[in-house]
Amino acid sequence: MNKIMLPLGGEERQIKFTINAIQEMEAQIFDKNVLTMMSREVWSITDIITVCYCGLRACDKTVTRKEVQEWVVEYAAQQESGIMHLQMILSGAIGISGLIGTKQKSVFEGILANVTNTETGK
Repeated sequence: MNKIMLPLGGEERQIKFTINAIQEMEAQIFDKNVLTMMSREVWSITDIITVCYCGLRACDKTVTRKEVQEWVVEYAAQQESGIMHLQMILSGAIGISGLIGTKQKSVFEGILANVTNTETGK
């Protein structure tokens, strides 16, 4: 499974989307469908926190939703584009999982590369 590293809560954390993470996410997001959610230009704050939480839990079962909420607030405050920056990264991370269509996988890798380069100033 493809995973990315995301600076949250003062450290680099692994985030990945397994089939279990996507099922858990779909049970909690507004649309109840990851593809429908990803087609929206702007996700709700609740959906962003849910997506982040499910992706983080795929790598670390000790993470709590409350922690993720706090980390998302901190992360958004540090980014010029705020919460939208995190939404782009999460969208790319879901895409590179290969679970939503392998033909789109390379597109998501490009999105992640662009967002990561923007984040690091490259």
